Formats: sequence, structure tokens, C-alpha cells
Amino acid sequence: MIRLLLISLLTLSMPSLAEEAPPAEYPYPSRTIDQTDEIERHVRKDRKGVYFYDTKKPKRKRKIYQGVEKPYHIGSDGSFYYRDEKKSDESMKNIDGVEQPVDHDAEGGYYYSRKKEKKSRPNTHGPQPSKINHDGSYIYDMDIDETKNVFYFRGGVSGPPDIKASGTSTTNFNDVYGSSSSFLLAFEYDWQLSRTLSIKVGSGLSTTQGKGRFGTPIAGLEPKETFQFFVFPNTLSLAYKFQIWNIQYLTPYVEGGPGYFTFMEKRSDGDFFTLNKETTKFGGALVATATLGLLISTSKFTSGTNLQNEYGATQSWFDLQYKQVFGLDSRKDFSSNMITGGFAIGF
Repeated sequence: MIRLLLISLLTLSMPSLAEEAPPAEYPYPSRTIDQTDEIERHVRKDRKGVYFYDTKKPKRKRKIYQGVEKPYHIGSDGSFYYRDEKKSDESMKNIDGVEQPVDHDAEGGYYYSRKKEKKSRPNTHGPQPSKINHDGSYIYDMDIDETKNVFYFRGGVSGPPDIKASGTSTTNFNDVYGSSSSFLLAFEYDWQLSRTLSIKVGSGLSTTQGKGRFGTPIAGLEPKETFQFFVFPNTLSLAYKFQIWNIQYLTPYVEGGPGYFTFMEKRSDGDFFTLNKETTKFGGALVATATLGLLISTSKFTSGTNLQNEYGATQSWFDLQYKQVFGLDSRKDFSSNMITGGFAIGF
């Protein structure tokens, strides 16, 4: 009995020689987590031995199948669009929001332009402004109309007249006023007879100042009186404007005609507004004039402004003029030349 018990104990304590033990599994020390593919790997382990796992679902990689045609567009409903090589590429234009490729290769690759499309100017009714001011007002280019009348305003210089004394006096104009030129303001207005011909009337104002003189000179003494001499150059002329170009940026012109220059001499010891015969003298003389001028158009810069919109001015110019005056009165000779410059406005 004792013999059988000893044999049984020996049999249980010794490993079996015929059957091999199964491999150790996790979490046994002989097996690590990296060797177990079926168990999800933890991302970290704290001091207490607690395992933490990633809760994010792994992204599914898009499977690439060899020999499967690639769709060129996937619709919002998940439908696929494939290219039919037998048909034209116009089918792609029916899909809104799809950028059109500039080229594609045989492997199905598409090439797109990196350049941004220029936005076309929206179609609007009416003319477009040529300029927008800082205050938000719009400036429009307007058609330049033909002028019917032109107003001229110029300033410049005029040579002195040669007026001889009358009666027993020997004091002439140059003795009192000198021989220097005087400042001149000129105003003219013309009526268009045709595109090239016009009738022009003009006037203006020229003034000079001089010292009085004794009838019999006294050594060491000069008169206290001063004199003001005013000339009003009134003219009537026929003007011809040369038409050389289709767009007349430069317009030469010539004029000629008669005139009547009036003048007034005022002495300082009398009231300026009192026409006293003792202190104020009047006179006039016939003249003839010949003129050469040049109009420089500025309508390109003024067209469309308030000058045209509110006052009806259709054209404008810079006006440069040379006028030769021929005196026709031998005693009151107003022969001189006038050089003036200013502007002209056509209506």
C-alpha cells in the first residue's frame, strides 16, 4: 500500500515526457504585449499599472486597386463620374464648382492653371465714369460739341502811343508818360459764321501814369500833379481759324479789321469820378489791326466738368496772340504792338 502511494507521488511531481507544455501567454512574465498581435497595444501605463488605450479610430487608408478606372469627379450624393474617351470634354463643364483642367495625360492626370481668372467688369447700364474723385463724385467723358460763340480773356503788354500836343503846347505824350510799355487787359467775343470764319468784337483797358510838367520849365522845381492815361482798344475784325487736323489740339488763326481806340486822361488834382473839363480829357482815333494767334485746346481735360454741365461750355483753349496796330490819325497815333495770352471758352 505504501509502495503504491510513493509511486503516485513521484508520477505527479515529475513532468510528462510525452506531452509538451503550452507556451506562456500574456500577462505571464515570459510573454510581452509586443508579441501578442491579437491584443490592442496600450499608449501608456501609469505607476499603478493601469493601462491606457487610444480611443481614436484609425483612419482607413484609401485602397488602390490596380486596373480600376479613376473617377474624375465625385458628386455630393456620392455618385462617381467617369470620363468617356469617345466623347468630348464638354461633359465636365456641366458640373458646377469644378475647375476646368488646362490639360490631361494618358494616365488620367489633370493639369490646372495657377493663374487666377480676371473678374470681368459687370455690365451696367449707361456710360462708365472716367474718374472718381476723393469725395465720391463721378467724372464722365462727354462728347465735344461744335462751338457757336467764343469768349476770350487775355492779359499782356501794349506799346505806348505817339500823341502830339495841340495848340501852342510843346509837351508830347512821351514827355509826360515816357516810352515804356503798359499793362493791357483784353476782352473779345466772336460769332461763328462757319467752322472757320467768325466776326469778332473786342475791347480792353490799358493804363499808364506820368508826372506833370510846367509850361515854362523852372529849374529845381517839379509839379505836384500826376496824370493817369487810360486807353480802351475797341476793335472789329474778321477771324479765320485754320482747320489742319481732324482733332484740333492746335488751331492757328489770323484776324484783321478796323478799330477805334478811345482814351481818357485824368489829372490828380481833380475828383476821379467828376468829369471836369479842366482835369479830365477825352479823345479817340481810328486804327487798323492785323492779328496772328494760336489756340491750344484744353477740352480733353475740362470736358465733363461742372463748367460744361452747368454753364454749357463745350470747348476751352489757351489763347496766345500778337496784334499789330496801325494808327490812322497823324496827331493821335496809336501805332504799337500788343502781346497777350489768356484763355478762351466756347459755347
